[in-house]
Amino acid sequence: MENLTIAPVLIAVCIAIQIPATLAVGLRRLATGINFGWGDDTALMKKVRGHGNFTETVPITLLAITLAEYLGMAQSWVLAAAIAIVAGRLIHYHTLVFTRSGATNGRPVGMILTFSAMVIPSVYLLYQSF
Repeated sequence: MENLTIAPVLIAVCIAIQIPATLAVGLRRLATGINFGWGDDTALMKKVRGHGNFTETVPITLLAITLAEYLGMAQSWVLAAAIAIVAGRLIHYHTLVFTRSGATNGRPVGMILTFSAMVIPSVYLLYQSF
């Protein structure tokens, strides 16, 4: 565990982001009475997809960052990947859920940061494998 200094904090931060996103979906479902899917409710659809996009990308990225840190990736790279995943997911979520069309620069910027957070540890892990 002494090799892990950034990853545990990163995981806790991502959980702290996941909880309100999950609650937002549940509260909107209660308000609309829609228990599955999103019906015709655009606000619910945005919340469901914002939560889903987070859930689809964050766990595998956390796993990669944690393993890379454990195996000795430089702390500066671990920190860069950690900042990129948090910033990328927050920017993407905010743009998707809180803008009218979701068609601003926030979504591509969020995805670029997210992919950066995925690439950094995966390159290191591949390097360590050979």
